[in-house]
Amino acid sequence: MGKERGSRVPGRDNQGRKQEVEGKREMGLEELAFLMARGGWPGSLDLSPVAALDTAIDYYEGVVKADMQRVDGVRRSPDRVRALLRAYARSVGTQATLARIAAEVNGGEPHTLTRATVVDYVDALRKNALDFVNKTG
Repeated sequence: MGKERGSRVPGRDNQGRKQEVEGKREMGLEELAFLMARGGWPGSLDLSPVAALDTAIDYYEGVVKADMQRVDGVRRSPDRVRALLRAYARSVGTQATLARIAAEVNGGEPHTLTRATVVDYVDALRKNALDFVNKTG
């Protein structure tokens, strides 16, 4: 993948102070998907695409399999954590409530994952610095 950084141009911040502003750069859908999957970990920016994706996957699996239990000693199902993260990812940019995310995780099966359990999982994710902003209700 190419270098995703654009050019820097002079600009101003929201208080009128001078600063350089990152310019735009055209990219295709494949490159955009890669950048989203890789994330912005500083240590991954200069890795090969495969190594950068492996780093993101290793982090994700570490959170799912170990960190979710390590934060407070409560055992949580890695499969449910994955399902919750998938449902949350699909709801980014929407007004989805935690109850709606729980329903999506359950796939129509009632009481598989309650709203209270989702709140518990989200709290554990927050403790792992994966904050679910504006996900209430």
